Amino acid sequence: MRSNRILWLLLSFMGIVIAAVWLLNRSDEVQPDEATATIEDASITKDDSDLKNRLSEDFLPTQEAIPDVPEIAVGNEFEQTLQLLASIPEVLGGLETSDSIQQYLQGILELWGGSVNKAEIARALQSWLGEGINFDTNILFRPGPEGGLRSWSSGRIFAMDALARLDPALAQEFGWSLLEQDASPEEWIMAMKTTAQFGGDEALADSRWMDRLQQLYNQGVRGDQVDHAYLYGLDLLVYMDSGDSFERLADMSRRADIRGLAHGTRLAMARMVQNASAEYLQLIIDSPQTLDHDPEFRAFLFSNADMLENQTRQQIESYLDSTTSADEFVRFTQNFPNFNRSFSYNLLTESTAASMRKAAYADREALQMVEGWLRSNRYPSQRENLEALRDRLARFVESASKGGHY
Repeated sequence: MRSNRILWLLLSFMGIVIAAVWLLNRSDEVQPDEATATIEDASITKDDSDLKNRLSEDFLPTQEAIPDVPEIAVGNEFEQTLQLLASIPEVLGGLETSDSIQQYLQGILELWGGSVNKAEIARALQSWLGEGINFDTNILFRPGPEGGLRSWSSGRIFAMDALARLDPALAQEFGWSLLEQDASPEEWIMAMKTTAQFGGDEALADSRWMDRLQQLYNQGVRGDQVDHAYLYGLDLLVYMDSGDSFERLADMSRRADIRGLAHGTRLAMARMVQNASAEYLQLIIDSPQTLDHDPEFRAFLFSNADMLENQTRQQIESYLDSTTSADEFVRFTQNFPNFNRSFSYNLLTESTAASMRKAAYADREALQMVEGWLRSNRYPSQRENLEALRDRLARFVESASKGGHY
């Protein structure tokens, strides 16, 4: 028994040492900043204590009992679905935490998803939505896995999400009809999500889709705050994957007085650069005024450049030669190469991560580039910063070589 305990302690100590060595190897890498925060982080303001409390509740275990979801009898799905929808507000009013509300609504989705007659339930949802009925859920709008939501800000958003899960064709039909009507911004966002999710490029080519996108995001933001749905809706612009949508996000990011919007647009632009580095970095080079209002974030984006793409070195050198101040140059060297990523559920796009192997090869390419700058004395005023960057990259490359990543 004593020898087993000593062995267990020894293994635990070795695990701590290994973790400490790994952290030490990356200790001088700049830590994630607001550009890699989540939408939840971005939308909290210092005055929004209620939102902070509601978010924190999601990480607490549920203490209260969750009511059972009423069963639906086979052959009477349409009427009983309408009855269940009518009963939800009273049930939610008796629940105290957002976690409990989410669990109850999730239970309804599971009930409907397991039905043998989903078509009747979907038809009932479409009918209910057509009546214009709604109720508040007292929780936030948040995307979830597999293209659905995991939190629903209203009864209509919940019903639209359920309809998309049960009958995509019917959900598309309702979504297009909603885009032709006056509706709340979050309902338009949900309708655009559904029509693009199941319609793809055809949805983007439809004037109804683009008109609502322009109405939501191209006509500016009124007031001094935006809600969760609006911030998550920025993923519609990421999904478009175009220079126009990137420039629109950059323009919206000028609204520094709206903290949630500034952070949310930066998140969206960062993901666009991470997914298609060369295309969007070239756009910034060709139109440097796009991010002149935020040079530190511009440096962050270039630090995310994919070093394994052929044109990356030329793009970075063009950027450093012509568009940066000394402070921006330093910011770039502090971050580069940057593999920090924000991971979240999004409306339409997926978060991606660089593999350890890819990061190792990128570090090696970056080291060769920086060594070339030092040999040619390309940036004499920044030599000290570049030497520090070279030393950091050399440590990363050595560590990756020892770890067998090459």
